[in-house]
Amino acid sequence: MKSLYTLLFAFISFSAIGQYEIDFQLKNYEGDTVIVGNYYADKQVVKDTLIGKDGKFEYEGADTLKPGVYFLLLPEDNNFMQFFLDGNDHEFDMNWDVKRSSDVSFKGSKDNEAFSKYMKFIAEKRPQADKIRARITAADTTGVKDEAAQEELNKIDEDVKAKQREIVADIPESVSARFIKSSFQVDIPEFEEDAQLNTYRFYKKHYFDNVNLGDHINLRSPYLHQRVDYYLEKLTPQDPDSIIVSIDYLLEEMEPAEETWKYYLSYFLNKYAKLKIVGYDAVYVHLIDKYYATGRAHWVSEENLTKMKDQADKFRNILIGEKFPDITTYMADSLETPVRLWDIESDYTIVLFWAHDCGHCTKSMPAIVEFYDEYESKGVTLLSICTKGGKKTKPCIESLPKKNMDKFINTFDEYQRYRRIVAIPSTPKIFILDKEKHILIKDIPAKELINVMPEIIRIDKERGMEIKKM
Repeated sequence: MKSLYTLLFAFISFSAIGQYEIDFQLKNYEGDTVIVGNYYADKQVVKDTLIGKDGKFEYEGADTLKPGVYFLLLPEDNNFMQFFLDGNDHEFDMNWDVKRSSDVSFKGSKDNEAFSKYMKFIAEKRPQADKIRARITAADTTGVKDEAAQEELNKIDEDVKAKQREIVADIPESVSARFIKSSFQVDIPEFEEDAQLNTYRFYKKHYFDNVNLGDHINLRSPYLHQRVDYYLEKLTPQDPDSIIVSIDYLLEEMEPAEETWKYYLSYFLNKYAKLKIVGYDAVYVHLIDKYYATGRAHWVSEENLTKMKDQADKFRNILIGEKFPDITTYMADSLETPVRLWDIESDYTIVLFWAHDCGHCTKSMPAIVEFYDEYESKGVTLLSICTKGGKKTKPCIESLPKKNMDKFINTFDEYQRYRRIVAIPSTPKIFILDKEKHILIKDIPAKELINVMPEIIRIDKERGMEIKKM
């Protein structure tokens, strides 16, 4: 078996389902310590450290282990062997020659006995397949196709698949059957029309046919998490609406397995809260609205839930496609002169949140100034809002000439009242609004303004032409 490179040492409380007594006999192992752990989504979790002698180690636990895929790790070289706990066989033995990864046997566990026989079968077939592949490669180098060798390789492949199907049919409720079935490929039919598109749609629809998302055992496996991530990141179009549909599907399918559902709801929320990609805050808002604000995340305290809902409300106000809130700030040359955003008449309005002591703002300002010099006469107005309040307002005002920001509509709010309405966690933060103050795009780098703005204008012109034709 290959080395286990990453091991997260963490402990999880387990509900009692019966006591396990497992004897591990390790041949050719001189160490006195081994580690028992399990897979948990994308982590490997340590359950216990066993001390033994002469290769003999015993695990006895009253606070037992939940069913899933486990491993026995040798800390000296990170070599490990997987085994299964199905919740039925609580007393069994494992014998393993650590110098020969395929030399492992079990007694007292039907699940592990079946899988170890399967692994021996694979170990026997692998060198045969390697020799045949070498023949095929050698023939290819001479420009000859060794069809006989290919038939032999296909026969071995079919033998392996037959053995896999046999285990899944004989002990379908076992962990080993789940483990093997998860490797089954989706059988995709041939499509005569729109083959590429229909193949993709079929594959996405049937991607989890061999992994039951509502099966609680799969959370403690090495295959569930990578499949979930692949589904979201490779099979789902990377736009907020499509991601939301996929997440809702995953959570609906996971709901019968409460622990899995709880884990992945939290995982999705944290994942999309941290991603700094334009528009992905819509995913965060959706998760809060549909799952947290409705009381389904019952483990979250009222205090934290209130904070999360407040944060979602502030993000909701500045989602792409929404109308920017009608905030009011005050002119730099007269802190008593209000500037209402919705009163600005312009084909496009750039809203820039910045601060005088923000290093990124200082670096970005030349690009913003250069952009505005070109687009001020093309129906674009720039409203700058200093995010500093109180006594820090004055340094912002004093820095305007140094930063060549004189052409902007420069405003401030020493009481920072806009923060009650919109979330501005960092600066610079740039929004491009249309004539009605709907958010077209946001969070783009300052240097990209000069490239993004002409595309927005072009698309709007084309859209206007299409409307006229209709």
